[in-house]
Amino acid sequence: MAPTEDGIPLLGTGDGDVALILRRVAEARELTDPDERAVRLYFLGRGLLDCGEDVCGDLECHEDGCDACHASVAAIEVLGEAMRLGSSHAAYDLGGVFIRDAGSPEELAAGIALVQRAAEAGLDDAKCLLAKVTRVNVRGYE
Repeated sequence: MAPTEDGIPLLGTGDGDVALILRRVAEARELTDPDERAVRLYFLGRGLLDCGEDVCGDLECHEDGCDACHASVAAIEVLGEAMRLGSSHAAYDLGGVFIRDAGSPEELAAGIALVQRAAEAGLDDAKCLLAKVTRVNVRGYE
C-alpha cells in the first residue's frame, strides 16, 4: 500500500499489506491530538476494509494466517476506535459493513443505528443509505 506524503496509505492500491497498515495504526494511536488520531485511524481502517474485501470465502475462517480475515476484523476495531473519537465517516462505513454483512436482526439494527448517527452528523451518503435501507425493510415486510 503506497503511502502519501503524510504517511496515510492510499486506498485501493490492492497490494493488501495488512502488517504495514497495522504498524501505522499503532503509530496513529500514539498521536496526542484526538482529531488527527480519528482522521488517521479512519483512513487506516478504510485501508484495512479494502484489504479485507478479498475475503477467503469461508465466513467462519478467522485463521491466524488469513490476511483477509485478519484485515476485516482489524478494520472493525480500528473504525470503531475512530468512531468513538468522533469520526462520523467511520460510523457510516462501520454501519455499512454491519448492514451489508448482517447475520441477524440485531446486527442489522446496529448497522442502521450507526448510519443514523452519521446521517445526524450531516453526511449525505449516510442519509441516502438510510433511506435505501428503510425502503428495503418496509418493502420486505409488506
